Amino acid sequence: MKKLFKNILASALPQIASLISGLILPSLIIRNFGSEINGLVSSTKTIASYISIVGAGIATAVTQALYVPVAKKDVVSINGMLHAANTMFQRIGIVYCAILLIISSIYPLIIHTSLRNSSVFLLLIVIGISGASEFFAIGRCRALLYADQKTYVCTLIQAIGILCSVLFAAVTLWLNASIVLVQLSISITYILRSIILILYVNKHYPLLRDFKTAPPIETAVEKRKDAMVHQLSGLAALNSQTTILSAITGLESVSIYSVYNNVFSAIQSICTSLCTAVTPFIGRELALNKRDSLLKMYDIMEFSFFNLVAFVYSVSAVMILPFIRIYTSHADINYIYPYFAVIFVFFSAFYVLKLPCCALINISGQFKETKWKAILEAILSIVLGVACTYYIGFSGVILGASIALAWRCFDTIIYTNKHVLLCSNKKSLFRLLRVILLISISAFLQTQVALQIDSYFDWVKYACCVSALCMLILLANAFIFDRSTIQNLKAFFKKLK
Repeated sequence: MKKLFKNILASALPQIASLISGLILPSLIIRNFGSEINGLVSSTKTIASYISIVGAGIATAVTQALYVPVAKKDVVSINGMLHAANTMFQRIGIVYCAILLIISSIYPLIIHTSLRNSSVFLLLIVIGISGASEFFAIGRCRALLYADQKTYVCTLIQAIGILCSVLFAAVTLWLNASIVLVQLSISITYILRSIILILYVNKHYPLLRDFKTAPPIETAVEKRKDAMVHQLSGLAALNSQTTILSAITGLESVSIYSVYNNVFSAIQSICTSLCTAVTPFIGRELALNKRDSLLKMYDIMEFSFFNLVAFVYSVSAVMILPFIRIYTSHADINYIYPYFAVIFVFFSAFYVLKLPCCALINISGQFKETKWKAILEAILSIVLGVACTYYIGFSGVILGASIALAWRCFDTIIYTNKHVLLCSNKKSLFRLLRVILLISISAFLQTQVALQIDSYFDWVKYACCVSALCMLILLANAFIFDRSTIQNLKAFFKKLK
């Protein structure tokens, strides 16, 4: 219970830090370098994320494999799995660095920008440093801490790192440094937090320091290929938008997309913090085959998560455009697109709504059984995104992705209830439909009422009023349709005390 409480509280910190970073850094880049360079940075980060797919599935597979031995405190098995995982991470890290060098050499020749080719090359290299640290340093540490229900350690270190990256970037911008040096200062924070995480694991898990001498247990990574399919598909579905826009509409459209995406990424982080904090505990209940407590815990998590999503995205649907208007008031291009904003709300909402079910699939290890659904989601997202972009402009890239995510959201809920929880999916689907309805009403109001807000202070006042109204609606909704879950939630908090 103490670990759960720490995880929930600590998970909020990196989300707040991400919110600060996601709002401050793009604004500083646009003011200092213009929308073109901001679009280039966003596009370059996407390419770096594509390169990281060589290691897709390892962390997920290792974490899932570690749940049982960690729960049973089987040091021998843990060391064997960590040895196998570390070997795999090292090999993939070498491949990652090689691909990074090759892509960094080719990309400047393809992209059209005012920067010199050498600067674009270095930009991709320094952004790719964070990926290298994941493979060579912290991959195994993060998997171990997640399996041991200590996500709060990772999130606290992450939060400190994010805030430091904002500080480092602000200082380099104040010194009139180039965009390459700005991104290098951010990447340095990734290296520092990797060092801190390794030191923590070595101190608190002394019996695991000699894992390299233990016989490797290859079962820790045997599900890597199927898990990789899921991660690759998710990456393609979620990150293909900048690539499509770069190819069809240009870097200014990428900059517009990136501004909205940064805002909603911060919102997504707030929602996913709850899911991330609770997932290790659900994994433990599933590993120990405690079906009754598993169903109760998941019901509480789904109820809390869906209501959080409904609240956050209903408020966002109303307040997003006034915020963007203030946020980009000094920008060199127009960032106000009402229908693009509405579609982005649903795109982001559908993405987070399927996370609890995706977490269940991960911790149950059912990667192989669901990989074709993940592939179909990626294909639909890309094909529909390209087609819609050609016909209706840059808003189409989000519309296509939203359709794919909506299908995947419903399908995942049906699958997990039937094949993992072994229960009816009616309650979950009814909850989902109520969330969509509330967000839809808020989005409709946003298109009908143009709020005239000229300062952040006024924005906060309006946001508080909208938040209070949404909270009242959600409370009434919960007491009407989820009374049994509320009783379970009360019992849970009594146990926590």
